[in-house]
Amino acid sequence: MPLLEIESLGVSYGGVVAVRDISFHVDRGETVCLLGANGAGKSSTLMGISGVVAGRSGSVRFDGQEIGRSASHHIARAGLVQVPEGRRVFPAMTVLENLLLGGIHAHADERRGRVDRCYDLFPRLAERKEQAAGSLSGGEQQMLAIGRALMADPQLVMMDEPSLGLAPSLVEATFSTITRIRDEGLGVLLVEQNAGEALEVSDRAYVMETGEIVLSGTAEEVRKDPQVKSAYLGL
Repeated sequence: MPLLEIESLGVSYGGVVAVRDISFHVDRGETVCLLGANGAGKSSTLMGISGVVAGRSGSVRFDGQEIGRSASHHIARAGLVQVPEGRRVFPAMTVLENLLLGGIHAHADERRGRVDRCYDLFPRLAERKEQAAGSLSGGEQQMLAIGRALMADPQLVMMDEPSLGLAPSLVEATFSTITRIRDEGLGVLLVEQNAGEALEVSDRAYVMETGEIVLSGTAEEVRKDPQVKSAYLGL
């Protein structure tokens, strides 16, 4: 049984349809990426799954349970969390305070263990733990955004453009983190315009255009597709 199963998902903003009846799945311990140009509906797909957008239809099943009508905070507590585009850390709060907020529903001793796990994954955060999040570099804020999501002890993490605006060395580090998270048994649903790097760390891929899935397959199959090579890989 898939960990996340999407069937005929539609997302709209008022009368504007952003996603049209798409279906896909993410298994336990695998990374799946959604590729596509700006405006293809990738971020809207994530927001529809996580319950951020009210105008959604279709079925969203997570760990065998229907969550398509659930509020976003219930979905997060069920183990499906999102790392938003642009990091969206709380700038006036410290690194540690941001992390603790991510594990707000856990017991104190559980939070301490999860904070230690985040520091092991991102040693830079341990060095900056008393520093205001708004004073961090873009790469450090991305580490914090991922760490904050992991504080909820999720089964699946959805990441929206995690490499956006990062220096090349930090892009590589970010994708290495995604691989490590997957290797620890978490599912990852990745939205990313850096198609080459996304396909390197993914098991399977879906390509979206104008709110619809137009291509799917293993990461290697999608990488070899002539249209993907031309449109997304510059080949």
